[in-house]
Amino acid sequence: MRSEMDKKAFLKINIFVIFLLSSIVLGLNCSGENTGGLPSSLTVQPPSSYLWTQIGPTGGEFPSIVFHPTNKGEVWASGDDGSGLYKSTDYGASWSLVNTGSVNQASFSIRFDPKNPSRIYAPNEYGRGMLRSTDGGNTWIATQSGLPDTGDQTQFLDDLAINPISTNIIYAATHGGLYVSNDYGANFTLVSASALPGGTNPGSTSFRALAYMSNGNLLVGRDDGVLDILPNNGTTWSPLLPSSGVPIGAITVTSNAVYVGYLTGAIYSYTPTFGTGSVGVINNSGTTGFVSTNTIRIIAKSGATAALDTLWVGTFGATTYPSSRWGFFQSTNGGSSWNQLMNGMTGNYIFSVAVDPNNSNNIIVGSGNVLGIYRSTNGGSSFTSSNATTYGTASMAVSQDPSNPQRFIVSNTAGAGFGRNFLTLNGGASWTIFTDPAPDDGVLSFDIDPTNGNNILAGAYKTGMWRSTQGVNGPWTHIINVNQLFDRIIRDKVNAANVYAVSTNWSTASTSLYYSSNGGLSFTPRTAFSAIHIAPHPTHLGEGIVLGNNGSVIDAFASSDFFATRVPLGLSSKAQAEGGFTAVAFNPLNPEEVIVGCGYGGVYKTTNYNSTGTGVNWTKLTTPVTSINIREVLIANRNGKTVYYVATMGGSYGFTPNSTIGLFRSLDGGATWTSLDNGLFPASFFWSMKPDVSSPSNVFYGGMWGGGFMKLTDNQ
Repeated sequence: MRSEMDKKAFLKINIFVIFLLSSIVLGLNCSGENTGGLPSSLTVQPPSSYLWTQIGPTGGEFPSIVFHPTNKGEVWASGDDGSGLYKSTDYGASWSLVNTGSVNQASFSIRFDPKNPSRIYAPNEYGRGMLRSTDGGNTWIATQSGLPDTGDQTQFLDDLAINPISTNIIYAATHGGLYVSNDYGANFTLVSASALPGGTNPGSTSFRALAYMSNGNLLVGRDDGVLDILPNNGTTWSPLLPSSGVPIGAITVTSNAVYVGYLTGAIYSYTPTFGTGSVGVINNSGTTGFVSTNTIRIIAKSGATAALDTLWVGTFGATTYPSSRWGFFQSTNGGSSWNQLMNGMTGNYIFSVAVDPNNSNNIIVGSGNVLGIYRSTNGGSSFTSSNATTYGTASMAVSQDPSNPQRFIVSNTAGAGFGRNFLTLNGGASWTIFTDPAPDDGVLSFDIDPTNGNNILAGAYKTGMWRSTQGVNGPWTHIINVNQLFDRIIRDKVNAANVYAVSTNWSTASTSLYYSSNGGLSFTPRTAFSAIHIAPHPTHLGEGIVLGNNGSVIDAFASSDFFATRVPLGLSSKAQAEGGFTAVAFNPLNPEEVIVGCGYGGVYKTTNYNSTGTGVNWTKLTTPVTSINIREVLIANRNGKTVYYVATMGGSYGFTPNSTIGLFRSLDGGATWTSLDNGLFPASFFWSMKPDVSSPSNVFYGGMWGGGFMKLTDNQ
């Protein structure tokens, strides 16, 4: 994760950094893209004869929750990236998707126009523009005009503020600048850094939090800790707080005070005259035993005086931090004292908080522990889970038990211990939670031994590889103790005792390939080689293709000795222009046929593969995929046909406004393609795409980046 205690880093623990790190390893320019557009001769077939089924788990991460300002019982929530927008009309007891026309949306700041609540704004936190509705969410318009495009963390959109007096004026806080719209969010322009106080400071171009006062004055919190104010309709900014070096993560206002939350967990209060006086209410840096717990959300209700203001705060922290410092808190005396309210809630991450403006007994909390949304009707004295109808989960590590095809294990996120792992014994009809193999670390890859379902390998986010011989509840043994993440575990097709693991080294941003000949009891690194993906040969023991960097050469390589040595296959000249090579697959019935997916969306095919690399010819296929990283390629055979599948990934990195995302199928060797997105909503970012062990020709499972765990039945 990023070194700073960044609310986005913790919110997302952005696994798309793998793509970024891989590109660094390959010596590529991450900002490059293949933008040729779709050729006029391309035929994209309409979807038919396939079905997507959502098989869970329910719940998920919800970074934004807000009550409707006037409609009683109406609550809105945003799932994590790719999970969509949800609406409840029964105080959070049940939920339904509302952005049925736009996929892959995630918002950190759903906002209602205070004068006309039918105007709703949901800016995408990863720079994919903003959804706007003028009819209460019945229809949506996606806009990008003037806002930064995706590509790196400078384009994260953290907060949105609507002027309460002139609601056509909207400000957007991003890591790459402050933006303003004067036409209800249709168009934005960048506010010049030189116009802001301390505009020459490095931190002045990164903004985190916004809030309007009732008189129209705008408060802006910056990455360097400066708090600025802009008088209503004014042009001259003034600094209220000097640089603290700590990002401001939250600002809220009552009629008595302004409350400012920093990403160390400290909260300070100021009177409207902005005199001296402050209160460090949770995790104040001056307190003995201070740890870096983050303040995520502050909700405030005015009392008769500042000393009688009511505050609700959500924080998070790893389980190694004292439990008194993370969770959900309430103060009824302006922050002088606090009560931790966690009755009925599990986990240590609170990402969003909403309090009913008409009845503060109704509280909705968004957990980051993949346990979804919690609701209270008694002011926080107790909470109940509201998971049954939300799918805000990301399915990262996915493994199906070859000896029991109804048994799956899934890891829903990774990093810092806010992930959860799920087990189903009935194909997804019901799920149970089991703990991470490593404390405060997540899992990016699982593997179940085909000869013994109790033998499980787990590739961690930060701590290497773990193994259990007694099922999901362990105990777990640390078999590769390195500061590396393992995002792929692949077994040899001929002898499953031979296992390969692909990892990324955090400290050097290099990737490595590990090999086991004893079913994963121990692994040996294949040194002096950086691997991105491998494909074992369908019939030749120890043979396969690995994509990566062999010294200075970026290529697809063949090997016949379990990847101890490698032979280039002649794709190196394409590497730079294509963003490297990211996915590879053999045709199971005709191993001379191979397809390779690329970092910018290209797909290459050969029909004369051989392990010597001699005479291997490659053809670039014309596909609908543009400007996106290909995560998986598959070749299946059914009804006498060879079928290609290409699954793309995309998030804060590797995604542009031109990106063509989702799953694509070809029935004619790559000449024409079908987009298989009908029913895939709300997410179309793939982390994995795997064939069913019982029906590998027409049943597949999608591990989605948001949107849950999906099953595809394809009979075309």
